[in-house]
Amino acid sequence: MSTKNNSDKFHYDLIVGDHINGDGHDRHEAVSINSSHDMESLKAAYELGVPVLGFSIKDVCRDSSSLTADLIEQLEVFGMDTSSLNPGFSLNSDEYAEIWVLTAKLGNPDLEIEFGARTASFHIGGYGLFD
Repeated sequence: MSTKNNSDKFHYDLIVGDHINGDGHDRHEAVSINSSHDMESLKAAYELGVPVLGFSIKDVCRDSSSLTADLIEQLEVFGMDTSSLNPGFSLNSDEYAEIWVLTAKLGNPDLEIEFGARTASFHIGGYGLFD
């Protein structure tokens, strides 16, 4: 979901987890951000930031949910507060998104990204629409 708000910033819900039905997992959460750049610019900045950071959080968390001590140390080098991160313990959606955003900012230092208030959502039916 994307909207542009009155402050000329884009609002996005970053979908963390499995957003594709069909493989039996289908567990995900949304983390809201406000960004100075559009979605394609954010994705490109992330890819540019991966070699700067030295790892891709998407690759690390493809089949795992925890970081090693070395990866946590690398995040500290780039100024992230890692006090809530412990080697071997699962990341939550907010922590994952924070690392993704840090990576994007490393790829494009002109990015302005703020985490927004999480909004509530609810299911309104329509199962038959997706036969």
